[in-house]
Order: sequence, then C-alpha cells, then structure tokens
Amino acid sequence: MPKNHPLVQQQLNSYLCMPSTLLWLFAIALIVCSVVATGSYIYSASINTVSEYRRYLNGGVFNAQLFLNQRETLLRTTAATAVHLGELPLLRQDMPGPSLQRLPLPAQEGLEDWVLLLTPRLLSGLQRSGARLLYSVSGLPHDHAMKPGDNGQPLWVEEPTSQAAALADFATAPLYAHLPVTWLKHADNAQGHLAVYTPIDRTQLGSGWLGLELRDLHKILALDPVLESTYMLLDSYGNLVSQSPNKVQPRQAHIFEQDFFGLDGSGLLDQNIVLSHAIGTGGLRLIYSIPMHKLLRDSRAVLYRATTVELLFVACVLYGVLLIRRRVLLPAQRQQGALIDSVNLNIQLIANAPIGLALVLHEDGTVLRDNRQAQLWMKHDAQWLSRLARSNLDPTHSDARLDNGNTVRVTAVPLIHQGRSASLCVISDITAQKEVEASLIQARQLAENASQAKTQFLATMSHEIRTPLYGITGTLELLNLTELSTQQKHYMDTLQGSVASLSRTVNDSLDLSRIEAGHVELTVRPFCLVQLADEVIATFTARAEAKGLNIYSIVDSELQATVVGDALRIRQVLDNLVSNAIKFTEIGQVVLRVNSVARENNSAYIVFQVSDTGSGVAKEFIPHLFKPYFRPDTKHSRQVPGTGLGLTICSQLAKLMHGSLNAVSLMGLGTSIYFELSLPLAPITDAGHYPQLAKRLVYVDGPLPEIVANLCKWLRRWGALALPYTGQEQSALSNSILVRTWPPSKSHAEWQGPQVLAYPADPKHAIDTQAAVYFAQPHSVLGIGHAVQTAQQGLTQHNHALASSQVKPLLGLHVLVVDDNAISQLVVEKQLETLGCQTTLVYEAAQALEKADLFEFDAVLTDLNMPALSGYELAKALKQQGYCGPILGMTADAFPDPQQKWQQAGMDCLLIKPLTLNMLHAQLQSAVSKEAI
Repeated sequence: MPKNHPLVQQQLNSYLCMPSTLLWLFAIALIVCSVVATGSYIYSASINTVSEYRRYLNGGVFNAQLFLNQRETLLRTTAATAVHLGELPLLRQDMPGPSLQRLPLPAQEGLEDWVLLLTPRLLSGLQRSGARLLYSVSGLPHDHAMKPGDNGQPLWVEEPTSQAAALADFATAPLYAHLPVTWLKHADNAQGHLAVYTPIDRTQLGSGWLGLELRDLHKILALDPVLESTYMLLDSYGNLVSQSPNKVQPRQAHIFEQDFFGLDGSGLLDQNIVLSHAIGTGGLRLIYSIPMHKLLRDSRAVLYRATTVELLFVACVLYGVLLIRRRVLLPAQRQQGALIDSVNLNIQLIANAPIGLALVLHEDGTVLRDNRQAQLWMKHDAQWLSRLARSNLDPTHSDARLDNGNTVRVTAVPLIHQGRSASLCVISDITAQKEVEASLIQARQLAENASQAKTQFLATMSHEIRTPLYGITGTLELLNLTELSTQQKHYMDTLQGSVASLSRTVNDSLDLSRIEAGHVELTVRPFCLVQLADEVIATFTARAEAKGLNIYSIVDSELQATVVGDALRIRQVLDNLVSNAIKFTEIGQVVLRVNSVARENNSAYIVFQVSDTGSGVAKEFIPHLFKPYFRPDTKHSRQVPGTGLGLTICSQLAKLMHGSLNAVSLMGLGTSIYFELSLPLAPITDAGHYPQLAKRLVYVDGPLPEIVANLCKWLRRWGALALPYTGQEQSALSNSILVRTWPPSKSHAEWQGPQVLAYPADPKHAIDTQAAVYFAQPHSVLGIGHAVQTAQQGLTQHNHALASSQVKPLLGLHVLVVDDNAISQLVVEKQLETLGCQTTLVYEAAQALEKADLFEFDAVLTDLNMPALSGYELAKALKQQGYCGPILGMTADAFPDPQQKWQQAGMDCLLIKPLTLNMLHAQLQSAVSKEAI
C-alpha cells in the first residue's frame, strides 16, 4: 500500500498521540527510579547508623574484656603465690622472708596449712583493683575476705556466706578441665557483685579456692545512656549473673551460645539490635541490646529529608510533564498545519530556484523530481545522467559545456529514496567562474615569468657586478701588501673603504632579493650558542675598540650547550645587529645578551638582545626601522653611511626561521633590538663543547661587574670555585688561578701565581711575572674556560709571544685554476702567489681535463659558470678520472646553488666572489687538511 494512501495517512495521524503517552511513561519511569534511589539512600544511611552502633557496642565489649582479663590475671597471679608449708619448712613462721609478706590461709582442721607469699607489688595491685580477695574451702562454714590490719599486715575476716558448695559443684562439672576460673554471684548480694574463683591447687581441691570480688560492675558494663542500650552478663552455664536495670530478654536461643550481631525480635518495632560476645577466660558472655525505635529516631532526619526531596522531585516531574505538554506538544500540533503550508512553499521555491535540482534513480535514470531550471539545462546535455554518483558514500562533481556555450557543474549527492539508490543533482552555472579561473591562471603564469625574469636578471647582474668588483677588491688587497708611502696608504684606505661600502650595498641588495625570491633555504644542524656569541663578538672587537667602545657578550649560564638551527643565518642576523650598534654608537658600549626565557616540548625559546649606548631612535621612527632603505632623520647626530637594508634582511631572516625582531629605543640613551626564536634542543651533551674544570679556586678580575659575574657563573658551572677578585693574597691560596678580563682593571692586581689573560693579541699586554701566563681571546667565554682548564692541568703555552692575525703561513700548494674570465684569473693567481702557492691557469674545463700532470695538483679552483663545460661537470669528470684532491668552486651568482648542487658534483666547498686573502687561505687550508685526513 503506498504511503500516500488515505488509510496510511490516517494511521500516521494516529501516531501524533504517541508523544503524550511516551511522555507520561517517561515521567512514571523517572518517579519509580527516584523512589528506588530514595529507598537505597535511606537504607544506606540506616546501615551507617547501625555500623556506628556496632562500633560503640564493640568498644563496650573491649572495655569489659580488658577489665575482666586484668582481674582474672591478678587472681591467678595471687593464687600462684600459695605455698604448702609442709613442703617448704624454711618459710615457717620463725623464718619469714625479708621482702615477702606471709598471709596464712584459714585452714580446716586435719589439713596442712597453706600460706600466701605476697610481694608488696602484688599487694599494691590488689588494693588498686578495688576488689576484695576471698578464700573459700569445703568444711569451713564461712568464707573469708582479706583486709588490711592495724599494723598494715593483711588478715582474714569471716564472711556471712559461703561459696564452697557452688565451687564443689563446679569442680565436678566438665567445664572445670577447660576453664581456669569460674565466676559466681553472691546470693545475698543485692548489688549483683560478682566474684571470680580459681583453685589454689587443682590436684588438691581441699586446699580451697581463692576469689576476687568485683563491685560496681554496672559502671564497667553500662554504655553511654544516649545509646539507650541494655546488657546481660551470663556465666559459663548460661545463667544470668548481671544485667542492666531496663531488662530486655533476647528471643533467639543461639544468642546465648555463640557470638552474634544482628536483629532479634518478632516485629519491626519490637526488634532490637543485639551484640553477643564471649569475654574473659571463665566462660562469661556479654549481650548488648539497642531498641529499634532508637535507630528510627536517630534516622528520622535522613528519612524526612529523603521523603521531602522525593516529593519535590515527583512534583517537579509532574509539573515538567504538564509544562512540556502545554509548551511543546500542543504548539507542535498547532504548527502541523503551518508545516504543510511551509512544505508547499518550499516546493514552489525549489521549482523556481536559479539552480537546477533533480532527483534521479541510479538503476534506470528515471527523474523522480526536478525543477524548471534543471529541465532547461538538461535538454542541452543528453549525457548528464552518466555523471551521477555510483557510490553511496561520496558526492561527485563534473563540469559540462552546453550547446549554448555555457558551462554548468553537476554535483550528484548519493542517497536512498524509498529504499532505492538515487542521487540528488544540483546543477549550477559556473560560466563566470571559469572565466575568472582562466584569468587567474594567466596572471599566475605572467607572475611566474616575471619572477623568473627577475631571478635571471639578478643572477646576471650579480655575475656582471661581482666579477669586476672581485678584480677591484683583490687588486687593492694585493696592492695594500706592497710598500706604499703615507699618502698612498691614505688613498688606499679611502679606496678600500669605498669598495667595502659598494660591496655591502651590492651584497645587501642581492641578499634581500634572494630572500624575497624564495631562494634562501635553512641549513639546520646542531651548534653551540656560547661559541656563536663568542664568534660574533670576536668579529667586531677590533672595530669597536678602534672607536673606543667596550664590546662583550653576556650568555645565560643555564643554557644548554647545543641547539638545532641554522647557525649561519642566526650569525648573519647578529652580525648585522652588532655592526649597526657599533655604527651608531660613539661613546659607551655594545652588549650582546643571550637568554632562554622558556623551555617546553624539548625546545628552548632563545632571546638575543643587542644593546648600545648610542643616540637612540625617535619613537615615531621605530615602526619603520625594518623597512627597506629606511634611514631615520639624524638631526642630532652625524650621518653614517649605509644602505638601510641590514635591518630589513634581519627581519626577513627572522621570519624565515619563525622568529621575530623588535626594537626598543630612547633618545639619548641607546637602542636595544631583540631577536627571539624557538630552537629545538640537540641531543648532544654539554661535555662536547664545554671545558671540564677541577674544583679549585679561580679569581676573576675586571672593571665591569657584569662581565666578572657572568664569567664566574660559567666557571662555576664547569666545576671551578670561581669568585670575583678583591685583592686576595695568592700566597695564602694554593692552586688558585687569576683570570684578567678585558678591558683590564685600573688597579693592577699584584698576582704571582698562574694567570689567564683575556687580552687582545698585542705584545704590549704581556705581564712581567715568573709564573705561567695563559692567553685567551678577549670576551670569549669558551676560550677563557679552556685556558683555565689548561692552566689547571699545568700545560704550557707561549707566554709573551703572540702571532699577528694578519700574517698567514705559506701554504706551498700547486693549484690548478679554471676560469674563463681574465680578470678573475689574474687576481686569483696573484692571491695564490701571495699565499705561497704555485698556480696553473686554464680558460676552459676541457683544457683542465687534458692536462697530463692533472693528478699532481694539490687542489683545483674552478668557476661554476663557464661555456661548453660548467664547473659542476668538470668536478664530476675529475672524480670519474680518479682525481682525489680537493675541488673548490667559485661563483659570482646572486643565488649560489640553493640545491647544493656543488656537493652533489663532488666539490669540497663553494666560494662567493669577491674573495679575500683570509677567505681563500682558510678554505684552501681546510680543504687540504680534510683530504689529508
């Protein structure tokens, strides 16, 4: 029967009554669950109260057990002192013991005498117990009780009653063999006093029984009156020997025979909470009872509270049901008619929508529903049904070009309609979108072409500019090594300064273009932060001191030695910042500080701070400091040369490393620039970079407290006992070392022991002393640390002879130079000759490969960009022919091989023109040394 049949519709309408019924059923279920929960809560609270009762009852049993056990033990101890005078003649009356009090027992005629030998401690225990000591023997009409005499000697007095008969019955009973004592109640004692008896000699019952009478037992057995408890004390035969005034008789027989805790009674209100427990060694049983109405009275607060909450919950549920019915169900019924109108409206909207909508079956392509727009577009594409989704999971998208030239996109969403697989097709006109996409593709292609053209232009300009610039700088450097007059020397300095400024301008411009073009890649590897800071300061020490400035670094002593990052790019940023600080500072100091402000997820957040005491930057200029070619208006200070690209390059490199660059400045006080970035911690330990110092005294002397304090922290971290030097006498301090920092202290310290001088390489700084002197680079924390380690180990260095940093040792190498540029060949040849090398020049790579003595060259220096055969191909060919010497590449390109092609070709290093003598010497020496290893 179809679902739109009138009978089906009538049945569906009848289901509208179901929500109200389900709502009431849900409310009843909630009420039932709440009743169960309330009952569970009341039961749990009652159990807790019963547990509290049991704790009090167990406490009473424990106190009674303790009290009776103490009395039984006292009685048995007293009975153990009984001695038969016939067996011990030395204890007769004429020979009393020195510390024992003899107390003869009343004797029956015809029997031997017994005597109690009581110690003062035992007598004191009997007196403290508050109980009377009794003696009963068969044949005597009365029992006897012990009391102190007038002279302190205990004596026996007669009692009005006798327990001899009861004790004789107990001696013949089966329990006698198992119970060491027996408890008896005095028949004429209205107070209910008890007495515990034990035989003096179990083998001779005629010797009598000793007893201990207990008074006011009710005070021991009765519990707190608040509990309203009663007690019963039964003897070993089950006879009642003592009970509380308000008597309650248990109804179950087993309560008198075994330990028990539970309810006893016939009805709920008639029942009692009973605890039965055996106490003592004489077969006593103590039974406590608490009436049930006490439990109900103590739990009434919980009962009232739970009942109140339950009634409130039921009221809330009933009110909620009525509220939901009035505000949800009834409005829903009223909205049913509105929903029908809404459905009709939706049908009209779909039919007239600006997009095409159609419901199509998969099996035969039958269109179940569609609108006018779908009918209009469908007639232009007879194959659109083949684009339906054939999967029940993901929608499909397909574009179709219609006969009228428009492009439509058919999105088919799979679904199940009336148990059959179908797709809801949404057809939209994307003609304008396709036109925009075509325009964007064309614009992107134009932009890529422009970028490639810019890259090619920069590469060409770099080669064309740096090649002649190399000729100028190299020639000037070689000319500066010749003998010049004073005026020529002045001209030479001017030329070198101008060329250096031109080189910086070209390098900064090319670096910025290289970064913007995306040709800068990071080389991430572990490096030492302390070593990096030392190298930066060492680079600019001579320049800063030439201007009369103090320059030093302060590195946090808590830093880990190695982190992971691009040390070259970080060094480039710091070099630019320190160089700028020196440039704009005339008086004072430049400080590089390295701190770690946070550490998480095996990474450290490092902050590099470069501070100076220059003239500062006005507040309005700070936001523009990192823009290209920006130079602040320096009305109050002299104009300094520069391109205005250094800070821009630093900012771009910081962003490339996911860091940030910020500046803080005050006019007249100086500027601080913060370089912040997060660096992962390297798995390398500090031992690979830091010195290992002995735990000995090391004093640090210097005029700047910040340098002295920081160096002391590092020396202490490496194991030494480092302290600031305040004039201590070295003669009184064995194995101590003095470290003199730069700049030197004004008050020259008189020290005759080992010293470490962190002074510049100048013989005038030598110290006239007979003790060992060790030199270290100024402001180099690691260098000073290693020098202290050397001093502690007793190794020697050259004390007063320092090599000049400008004089390089001759290499003595035979080098093959391959370059197609005559100027470059000439400059390289002269530079190599200056370094003591023999040079062979060729213009093409093919000529180099044809050299008969190729394998006799110590190194090959080749340009990368050459006609016919490039430097990469030359390096590969040399390796294939078996050449094992170092191969060094040269280039003047603005983008020097970002993919490291030179390494893949087999080259040992890549040199960027223009080359300096120091750079050429260092790279050749390093490459040759590496090959030798």
